[in-house]
Amino acid sequence: MSTDPHEAHARSEDATPVAAHDHPFSTPIIETELLRTFVAVVDSRSFTKAAARLGLSQPAVSGHIKRLQDHLVVDLFDKSVPGIHLTGLGHTVLKYAHDILATQKAMFRHIAGHEPGGNIIRIGVPLEIRCWTLVPALARFRATYSDYTFALCHQATSELHDRFERGEVDFFIGATTDSAAGARWSYRAPLAWVAARDSAAEPSDPLDIVLHPDGCIWTALMKSTLDGAGIGYRPVFTAPHIESVVAAVRAQMGVSTLPLAGTANAGDLRVIDRLPRLPDICWNIFVRTGAREAILERLTEIICPVIAAQARDGLM
Repeated sequence: MSTDPHEAHARSEDATPVAAHDHPFSTPIIETELLRTFVAVVDSRSFTKAAARLGLSQPAVSGHIKRLQDHLVVDLFDKSVPGIHLTGLGHTVLKYAHDILATQKAMFRHIAGHEPGGNIIRIGVPLEIRCWTLVPALARFRATYSDYTFALCHQATSELHDRFERGEVDFFIGATTDSAAGARWSYRAPLAWVAARDSAAEPSDPLDIVLHPDGCIWTALMKSTLDGAGIGYRPVFTAPHIESVVAAVRAQMGVSTLPLAGTANAGDLRVIDRLPRLPDICWNIFVRTGAREAILERLTEIICPVIAAQARDGLM
């Protein structure tokens, strides 16, 4: 190896520097969750509506957008005008976001179609619904279609949506504020603030609330409604399952939200009229397209009356 300093200097002048973004390992990795949030904000033209649609809090949606802009080092939204308006690069990113999400969805669908165990129906149930209430309907389905078996998962709507997009769930029930695009069935139900019947008539300050973890639509709606009205609140009890939430309300730990119709069937709960009105929710059923679409449609016909009855009569 030559040690001539003049030769080394010549080599350094001839060398072409490599730009940081030209390096194969320097391209930032962007989570598809950030792209999905960006698309939801643009489609709904509102951070608040996007949060409700995704089952996230509004700060979480804002955080996703900030992280995406930080990754891309661009401004996606035009801040010089009110409302949701994209910059030129924002429109470009939106097009690629749609393409990336569609490609990911197609890939998982293709993989799912080649997996063994094709007769297993993977069902997603949101935390606001008790899984056992679906069992009689599933048993009726299997009495006719005995070749099929079931695997249930119980998660927040946003998590079920992501699993559905990844091809990990064939059929899922999701809660949104509006009838969701692509849903095979929807049922709208009003929500109400509820407290134990014997609890203090005047709500606490800050308001003690009982809720599901982030990612649940009820939690997102509770927080966004209180934030919009400027009402301070304090989460005092968080639990994943509806039974635990209702038990905490009954024990006078705080207030929560439940389907309005259901409170009439619960003598130990009462509706709180002094708090701001909550948006309605829509229960939606989504099924995977493909070879088993017809059988999943039949399952929808059997399950949807059960969901409607729960929304109408209460989940407690």
